[in-house]
Order: sequence, then C-alpha cells, then structure tokens
Amino acid sequence: MLCVNVLFFIFLIRFSKGELEDICHENNEIESSDLSILISPLMSSEMIREISIYWKNSHLKNGDVFKLYKGDPNTTEAQVIYTFKPDAIHGYKKTGMSSDFIFTSQLSFRDECLKYYVSWVRNDIIKKTSCLSTHPNWMAKRRKTLGHLKMREVFIPGTHDSAAYNKFQNFRTELIIDKYTITQDEDVLAQLIYGARYLDIRVGRYPNSDEIFWGNHGPIRIVPLRDVIRDVKLFLDNTNEIVIFDIQEFPVGFKSLAAHYQLTDYLLEQFDGYYLDRPVNVWGTSLEDIWSTGKRLIISYDYSNIVASRSSVWPQVEQQWGNVRTVNALYRHLNKIETQAADESYHFNRLSQPRAAMAQLTPTTLDVIFNRLGGLRKMAENVDINITEWYSDEWQHTANIVAVDFIKATGIVETAIKWNDKRASVINCDQRNFYPQNYQYSNTLACPDNKICIPLDYCSEMVNLLREATFPVHRFRQAVCGYVGKTAKVCCNSPRDTSNTIQNYNNDPNYSSASKSSRNCGQSFVRSNTPTLGSFPFLARVGFINLNDGSIKYSCTGTILNERTVLTTATCALASSDEYKLHSVLIGEFDTSSNPDCNQLFCAYCTQSYEVSYVLKHPNFDAKTFEHNIALLRLNSSVPFTLTAQPICYSDHQYIPIGCTALLVGWGKVSHYKESTQQQVLPIKILPTQDCNEFSSQGLSVELCGIGFQDACSGFSGSPLLIGDASGYSVIGMLSYGSQCNQQLPSVFINVQNYAMWITENS
Repeated sequence: MLCVNVLFFIFLIRFSKGELEDICHENNEIESSDLSILISPLMSSEMIREISIYWKNSHLKNGDVFKLYKGDPNTTEAQVIYTFKPDAIHGYKKTGMSSDFIFTSQLSFRDECLKYYVSWVRNDIIKKTSCLSTHPNWMAKRRKTLGHLKMREVFIPGTHDSAAYNKFQNFRTELIIDKYTITQDEDVLAQLIYGARYLDIRVGRYPNSDEIFWGNHGPIRIVPLRDVIRDVKLFLDNTNEIVIFDIQEFPVGFKSLAAHYQLTDYLLEQFDGYYLDRPVNVWGTSLEDIWSTGKRLIISYDYSNIVASRSSVWPQVEQQWGNVRTVNALYRHLNKIETQAADESYHFNRLSQPRAAMAQLTPTTLDVIFNRLGGLRKMAENVDINITEWYSDEWQHTANIVAVDFIKATGIVETAIKWNDKRASVINCDQRNFYPQNYQYSNTLACPDNKICIPLDYCSEMVNLLREATFPVHRFRQAVCGYVGKTAKVCCNSPRDTSNTIQNYNNDPNYSSASKSSRNCGQSFVRSNTPTLGSFPFLARVGFINLNDGSIKYSCTGTILNERTVLTTATCALASSDEYKLHSVLIGEFDTSSNPDCNQLFCAYCTQSYEVSYVLKHPNFDAKTFEHNIALLRLNSSVPFTLTAQPICYSDHQYIPIGCTALLVGWGKVSHYKESTQQQVLPIKILPTQDCNEFSSQGLSVELCGIGFQDACSGFSGSPLLIGDASGYSVIGMLSYGSQCNQQLPSVFINVQNYAMWITENS
C-alpha cells in the first residue's frame, strides 16, 4: 500500500491537473477522429490501384498535415511518398500514388498492415496512424462480446456479386461487357481476408460444359464455382470465422427443380464437414451457438422449395435493392430501409432472416449499351466513399449486412468493426439480457451465495441485531430481500444444515410461491397485436387527494418495481398545492371509464388503491433543472400480482443505442386526437442527446432524448419508456419533461439505468 501511495504521489507531481486534462483531451481527439486508406477501383493506362485518403477530424488545426508512408512510420525504413495539408475537417484525397499489386498467396491469416500507412502529423509529431489492413479474424476475436447476438443484430460487411471478380496486376482495356459485369477486384479468398463475411453468390448452370456450375453476373459466367468453394474452404480451415454463403438468383440453367437439387447436392458434397445444418431457431441462433457446433459455414438459398426440402440450407438473406442510378437516389433508398429498421426494432421477429443493404448503383440496359455511367468501377468510385460515411455517421446503429462493390474502395469493414465494438458495450434494443444480475426474483433481491432470503422471523441473528438500539436502520434496509405480505424477508446467514429452516419456510402459509420464480418480472400474459387490457400490467396511476372534498385526481404515472415500491419522477412525487397532495397509487387500470375493465377475452379484478407510506426522492434532485428527477413511492401495503398487476424489469446498463424504438405507455392526451380514457402506447425513437440541445441550452438536464410519431401532450409525466420482446419488458426511461403538443419537438426522459444501483438499494 505504501508503494502504491508513493507512486500515486509521484504521478501527481509529474502531471499537473492541466497536464492531465491535456492528456485526456488528446486521447479524445485521437479516438474521435477517422483516418483510413482506400484503394480506387478505377483503372487506366496511367493509373491502377490509386491510393486515396479519407479523413474526418474536427480537431484539425492550421499546419496539421497528412503523410502517406510506404512502410511503418515508427521504423527507420519508412518512406514518405505523399504529403498534403487538409483544407477541411472532413474529406477524401486522391494521392496519385499507385499501390503495389499483392497476390492473394502473399496475404496471411493474421491481421496485418500492407505496406501503406497514413499519419496525422502536428508539429512533426505523429498523433494518429492508420494502415491499409486485412481483417481475417475480426469476428472470432470478438466472440466473447458478439457471441450472444444473432446474425440480424451484427453489422456484417459483405460483397455484392462476390464471384464476379477479376484481379489485374497491370492495366488492361476492359470490353464494355467487362465494365458492367466485374464487381470485385479481389478473389473470394482475398475478400474474406480483407473482412467480408457475407458472400453474394449468383450461380449459372451449364450442363453441357466441362464445368457445370459457374459464378455468374447475370447471364455472363465469370469463374468456375469450384474456385469459389476452394477459397471459402481454405479460409474456414485457417480461421475461426463465420461465413454466410448466400446463393441468390439463378440466371442460367435453373428452369427445373431437378437443377436446384443438382446444385445443392454439389454444394453439400463440396462443403461436407463445413456447413451447419439449419437449426430449429434458424436465423434466431446466436453466433456462440454456431461457434459451438464447430461448423461455421451457413449456406442460404433463394428458393423456398429447396429450403423446405433440404435441412442443410437456410432461408436466403433478404436483399434490399434500390435499383437506382444516382448517388442521391441510393442515399434515399438506404435511408428508407435503415429508418424502417429503426422504427420496426420493437416489432422485430428474432427468427426473421438477416437483411442486406445492397449499396451500389444499378445500370439500365441502355446505360450498358451506350456506356452512359462509365462502368461499374466508375459507379463504385462515386458511391463507395459515401457508403463509408453514411454507415459511420447515420445508420451505424441499425446496419445489418452491407454489401458493396470493390470492397477495398470502402471503409465498410473498419466501420463495421468499430460499431460492433460499440454495440457490444451498449444495450441492444432487441437483446433481452436487461434483468440486473443482482436481482433473482420479481420482488426479491438476490442474496450472496452464503446467505438465503427468508422471512425476518426465521432469521434469529437479524432479530437479535434489531433488538440492539445502536443497529443502524440503513443496514437493515440493505439486508431486506423482499416481503411476504407485510413481513420483510432478509438475507440471512445460511447454517450448515438448512433443511429444517427451508422446510419450515416453505410450509409457512404466508410464503409466496411467486418468489420461487427465477425470472418473473416484465411479464405480460396477454398476447395481442394491439394494446389491450393486460398488455402492460406494470403501470400505476399516481393519485393526488383533494383536501377539500376528498376526491382523487390521477395526474402522473408510475411503474411497479415490487409489491411495495412504485417508480416515478420526483416532480410527480413531490407535487403539491394548497388544494392537492400526494395520496395513493391505483393498480390494475386500463380504461378510466370502467371498473372492472373487460375485453373480449376476460374481465380483470377491480382496480385497487394503495396509500403511499413515504416518498424517497433522489438526494441530488434539482427541481429547477430536472436533474436526477427520480423517486420511489413506498406503499403502506403489498400489491398482489395478477394478470393486470406485474412488476417491471430494469437494467443496470449505462448506455442505450441511438436509433432504437421504445414504447411510452401511460394515460393522457395525444396530439391530434381527443383525449382517450384508455391506456396509450406511443413509439418513441431514441435520439442523440444533442438533439435535445434546445433544453440543455436552457440549463435543463438531458439524460435521454427521444421523439414520438405522436406527441404526448399532457398526463404522461412519469410514464415509463419500455423495451421488450417475447421474453418480457424492461423500463429504460421515464418521461421527465418535453415537447408541447403539436410542436414535433423531442421529449426528455430520465435514464432509469443510471439509477439501477440506487433503486436496488432503496426499493
């Protein structure tokens, strides 16, 4: 300990506060800047494989330069071959330098830099360096962080028309047919080594030729299919990556079902020992489950009759085509499908197939005949740099498979790797691991391994401690793990032989069998395509009593955490006036105009009112700025859980992905509609916090920003923001304050996850 303290003291002497801040600032500059080397697909008699530099860096200063090296700049052998001063914080620069040709046989199965490096230099000091690199192991290296995800949940770089390649060492004049059929300048093995994990394969069948099956682009055969298969097998033999071999379209020779059977027989024979049979969950299978089989090739097939009859092939990936001819039109198409993906995140079917954004332009027949677009290389040159930027800045949260032409001309692999790493550190809106690890039951706190949760009366050690006047109350509260009726349960030291204690406990008539459930929160037992009675049984209406006539007005909403605790905002919990004060919560409500509530399936219990015993607001709550606007309502009596009254799950994660859609549930007026008596459900799209700058610029606290397709105008204060899937719901936020009706402004929510520990300790 002494050594540590001395070293820390020396560290403080060595670095002043200002210097430490400078170090942190510099690290942030480096992390937040983008710098990469791209290889142009254009080819002419003067230039082939031209090196381009892409950068995005808001921290650039006058005098900063970018230097292109042949060789690692950290070595003495490095040679500066190009230097320029950027004139903007964001750009793309052609260098006029040609990169050396690299045979596929020269590539290895380890991540490596390939000769060329680019550095951001200030005052002759290198601040950041990137290189032209390969990524043959990027997925397996992230097995621990990506393993729980499904293919639909991973950002996967892919290639379009993967078998339509031609690898030129020197310039060749392309015929018009070549200009509009070649989509890749690397063979399939190299595409995989550079980082592609999705292969778009078009097969032509030529039964009268020596090679029956070919990789085609439309009606034009390019390479024998056996060459493609050989490359895939070699890659799988030398890595632990997962590859999707997606067979799309059948341009030549597939007019009969027998032809498809011939192709699948050939594929299964050639890939024997490599492919994974279609599992029960199909595309709902996690990456880890795929890895655990030892078979990492997925053969997907664009013909449902074959999929139905062959258990070895999977349903095809959904290719999302724009069939557009301009960059602007392609942007509109991609923006549409990615926006739709974000909006549908709540309704996402975990068994649905992955989707591939086909990120290229599509020429018409006349375009090809008259060469109006200059060929696929020219078209890709115009598109690929935009693809990198769009999927890095706009659609990074929703991207699934992105299939590109000429993969080295994009930064899609590095972009996918970067955002997969970020996704692994945040909540995925479709991933249901939200239940806190320190909770075992819906209303019971999990105890340490050496303790058991039993009624207080059975824990003699705690009873004896409570008899001591000096025993602090907060210590007792920390030991409480739930309630049986009005009796607290506590974490009690487990004796060596607990059979008698457990037997007595389980035979106790007051013991609640619900506490035996290992996962009993966030459950909705009503299945309906539209919200109905029992769809969201986690809500409580927060009531205020009229001091003059005793009537109750329900102006806020809360969320049930356990039998005795309701979560709401501090502004609701502390609201009072000369006429009203906080009084109770109403449980089991759906339609305020009826009691009990009924639908076509059943009638619920009558709503029940529970008086509030006391309010526990966050100690740092600021009513002026809405900072830490969160509170707990402790009830006088316990809530029995029924079909219309259930506790919610909550998470101890700290981040929520931008672009996902959550549900705001509560009662009140919705824009453009007459106020309804029924519970309302409003989809809310999560936005970057800077989109709520209108509020933060006024000094107001912004923890979570979101906007609805309809505005919650009044009555929704304290309403929960929920995410969920087939396994249940979790609360990620609460409405704190926000837009005025019809203004189409975002609203501000409390980020409940930031307070998970505080909730756990006090509920």
